[in-house]
Amino acid sequence: MRFTRHILYTLSLFLCTAFGAAAQLTLRFDHRAAGKKLLTDTVSYQTAAGDSITISLLQYYISNIELHKTNGEKLVIPQGQSVFLIRQSANDSRLLPLYVPAGSYTAISFLVGVDSLTSTLPIESRTGVLDPGSGMANGEGMYWTWNSGYIFFKMEGTSPSIPPDKTGFREYQYHIGGYGGYNTPTINNIRRVTIPLPSNAPLRIRDNKKSIVHIRFEATEVVKHIDLKQQHHIMLAPESSHIADNYAAAFSYGGTEYPNK
Repeated sequence: MRFTRHILYTLSLFLCTAFGAAAQLTLRFDHRAAGKKLLTDTVSYQTAAGDSITISLLQYYISNIELHKTNGEKLVIPQGQSVFLIRQSANDSRLLPLYVPAGSYTAISFLVGVDSLTSTLPIESRTGVLDPGSGMANGEGMYWTWNSGYIFFKMEGTSPSIPPDKTGFREYQYHIGGYGGYNTPTINNIRRVTIPLPSNAPLRIRDNKKSIVHIRFEATEVVKHIDLKQQHHIMLAPESSHIADNYAAAFSYGGTEYPNK
């Protein structure tokens, strides 16, 4: 019965979207560092461990979005409308437009990363933000050509706590991916995040009305319990799962707006 309700509810979402009857919901991702608005390169932020860091690049995939209704049903946003690449360098990328049926919702959940099915689609089927070649020229690419896999999360910057490299730079790079493997098991760094909404103020979606849910991301959480002196370049190493746990925990509810209520 639950599966049947899920199918019918997903179908109703498709029909509402197809015929323009669904209301608009925008998820707005607000990046913070040490509780302040994140500014790249120009500002240093203090971590919980007392390290000072700058952040020069922050970007990550959000996909497989679901909304939880007050009656216990789960609304699954169609995959074609549910994959986004959020980039600190592009304000518009942090606004995720969704079309959902009117109703009351108690939680929003999403994957940080790209699921295994999408990761193994034929290359010609992976377009837009999933295009493996996108952003490669300017260093913002989110695909490992040497590993044939998506980078789910990227954060780069500097810290005086990091020993200088041969050129004198003190840089960190966290490029995290790994969907569990195709033929053989590998690291699985896909993380599902659930953002509960206030029990006394659920999200109200109404026809022809806009709603904006703010989701905060605290960037300094990424390096929680990370020794910057030793762990400043992490990709597919076992420590990558610790970074994935950290960034999954960095998301929180930031408030709801109803611009034209």
